[in-house]
Amino acid sequence: MRKQAINTAKRRFTLVELLVSMGVLLIILGFILQFFVGSQRLWQSMEQRNSLYADARVAMDVMTTMLQNSFYSEGGIPFRINRSKEYRHKIYFATQSMQNLPGGRLKYVSFQLGDESKSPSTGQDDELKIAVFCSEESDFTKYFPPYGLEPVTDFNAALSGVVDKLDGQLKNTTEDPDRSEPYGSVLVRNVTSFEITPYELDFDAATGFRKISDSTTNYDEFPFMVELKLTMLSPADFTIWKSMSGSDDGNTEEIESTDNARVQFRKTHAYTFSRTVFIGEQSRMNIKE
Repeated sequence: MRKQAINTAKRRFTLVELLVSMGVLLIILGFILQFFVGSQRLWQSMEQRNSLYADARVAMDVMTTMLQNSFYSEGGIPFRINRSKEYRHKIYFATQSMQNLPGGRLKYVSFQLGDESKSPSTGQDDELKIAVFCSEESDFTKYFPPYGLEPVTDFNAALSGVVDKLDGQLKNTTEDPDRSEPYGSVLVRNVTSFEITPYELDFDAATGFRKISDSTTNYDEFPFMVELKLTMLSPADFTIWKSMSGSDDGNTEEIESTDNARVQFRKTHAYTFSRTVFIGEQSRMNIKE
């Protein structure tokens, strides 16, 4: 009888043993929780990065397709690359795109960042946007040669008019759906800079191309090749970047020489995408309906 009581006592846990086992269990649960939290953060980060890459790819594909189907003739089809604002460039050109856009096959398009400082606003500063001027507007054909009808009396008037028309189309990307400019839309958001670099043929150069000087504000000749560069942040990083104090004009080359936290944050977290579009002589093709 006494032996059985002793054996029963041996099978019981002491309070100290229970506390130790609970402590070990809590430590193990803590490691497991930390692993799952870290995995979730990594997954979210990868999802944001994949989404950013997908958005950039779509934007680049649209711009590349438009440029590769651009239309130009020696008679003077309006074309312009505007680089008046550093790292916020604009391009205006005619294209024969078959994409799902308003109007017929031939249309004028522009790609540029929005500008909140304009009145009326052309959208948020981080929005890369497309504007379309097409045959659905009654005066569309006046902006093609031969010129001579009011208000398009010559090539310069046509170029100025196309630029004004396309800038005006971007106004409908604000939150007012009742605007009368229905042909502007956002391609991608969270953009910190958009750069366009035109190249001309130069057989004396080692590469056969010559980069047009960055000091050229308005480049109105049709280039042989165009380099597009898009710098973006993920939505979460963009929110953090916008909330930080200090200025950041989009410069990616001189940021080593500053301790500006906002600039350094963008340097660490931004993604830059670039694509070179060879246009060549295909831009001088005839219009075929």
